[in-house]
Order: sequence, then C-alpha cells, then structure tokens
Amino acid sequence: MIRPALLEDFTAIDMFDIFAGDRHAEIVDNRLLVAEIDGHVVGYVSWLPGGFVGRDYITFLNVDPSHERRGIGRALLQAAEAAIGAGRVFVSTEDDNHAMLALLRVEGWIHAGAVAGANAGDRAEMFFYKDRPARAEEETS
Repeated sequence: MIRPALLEDFTAIDMFDIFAGDRHAEIVDNRLLVAEIDGHVVGYVSWLPGGFVGRDYITFLNVDPSHERRGIGRALLQAAEAAIGAGRVFVSTEDDNHAMLALLRVEGWIHAGAVAGANAGDRAEMFFYKDRPARAEEETS
C-alpha cells in the first residue's frame, strides 16, 4: 500500500534511508509517500514543488534493500507522479545507479542531460523529465 507519510513513519524511514539529511520536512509538508507492507514502511518517495528550474522535482526514491526488486520503486514513482499532477516533472540519479536508470527508461522518462563530477568519486548526476498530461477533471475546471 502507498500512502502519505506520517510523523510516526520517521523512525522506520531512518532505518534504511541512504540519503543525506532526514525526511522530516517532507513529511510535515505532505511531500512524502511511503510504501507499506504488512504494517512496515519499506520505501518512500519525496518531491519538491518547483524544485528544479521552477519545475517539480522528485528528490528521493528509496526502498529498503530487503524489499528491492519487487516493484515497490515503480509503484512509488508512479504514485509521486500522480500526486504531483499535470506538467513537467524532473528526477535525477547518479550515473552508476543502474536499477534507477532502468526504471526511468521503462517508465518513459526522457534523458535531459547530466552534470559531470557532481557526486563523490566524480560520478555524474543524470537528469530526466516526464510531461504529465492534465487530468480530465482539471481540464474542465
């Protein structure tokens, strides 16, 4: 099940979170969704409205290593796209994150470019975008 994160999820997220910082602000701002299996948080995705050149930006996608390769990352990515809504959205990953690169290809994300040497070990940060069409109810509003 994918659902909005609650402050009570913070400890569970922190147990497997590989990214710098913590996810507290995203939870408080309702910009973080979690994947839950049998009552346990096993992944999350967060985003920042207008966070990349004025466009929405998916900032973090992380799945507990014990639950990888089960479609959880894909479900979280799709849920984030739906939560963000219409318009262009960006995401990025390091050039050696083969699982994420494969997921982005399968999900139809378009390569937008890279920033060489952006990460430790001089790894490039690869940027992708996807255009989200307006939903029917948005077009008639």
